[in-house]
Amino acid sequence: MFETFNYIFLERSISTNMEIKNIKEKFKFKNSIALLSKVQTGGKGRSNNKWYSNDGDLTCSFLVNQKFKLDNLGQLNILMSVSIIQALKKIYKKLNFKLKWPNDIYLNEKKIGGILIETNIKKNRINYLIVGVGINIISSPNNLNYETTKLSEFSKNLEPKKIFFSITDYIFKNINDWEENGFSFYKKTWLKNSKDLGKEILIRKDNKFFNGKFLKIDDNGSIMIKNKNENLLVFPFGEVI
Repeated sequence: MFETFNYIFLERSISTNMEIKNIKEKFKFKNSIALLSKVQTGGKGRSNNKWYSNDGDLTCSFLVNQKFKLDNLGQLNILMSVSIIQALKKIYKKLNFKLKWPNDIYLNEKKIGGILIETNIKKNRINYLIVGVGINIISSPNNLNYETTKLSEFSKNLEPKKIFFSITDYIFKNINDWEENGFSFYKKTWLKNSKDLGKEILIRKDNKFFNGKFLKIDDNGSIMIKNKNENLLVFPFGEVI
């Protein structure tokens, strides 16, 4: 059974994922850690992209100090995305948050946040898992590749710490539920909140591009599309453009 987090609060960090990993390794933490930083100066997203944030945005990381099978990584990615959107919808009940595979969060068709999962692997198992979360609250970067937005455009309830604690609660609850009851609920919930399900999408994998209709995610958390030749393509990793 997954046990609760120890909390760490920082005024400033370069990267919350890097900070939480350093704390774990330096102090030999045996418990899981939830870390919130007021300011993050060098955060990163997927594919080593820079994550832009300012004081007042949400920048946090969660170190789940528990061993998992490597095969469970795709399911855990979906579970974490579901945990984030559950936490946001609990606080902002009227806002239309959606998920984009594999780990982006959207609001009204604009990106508002993202997740970066990193693993420590030993003996072909996940030794511990780090989940970095960034949510645009008071600022959103200008991006030429996609539109972005921020919570302050839709709400006056702007409390990063409140969102942080809500995410913490859902991660704790959901890991224990997943271990006992399996992946089905998280798969269904993710698909229910997908922004692209049933649409034509473009996937980039290893600098190659694939077009097709987004059919579903499978029991490993992989995305499944059908191309124009009616071939079914499955991607355990990649990026929806």
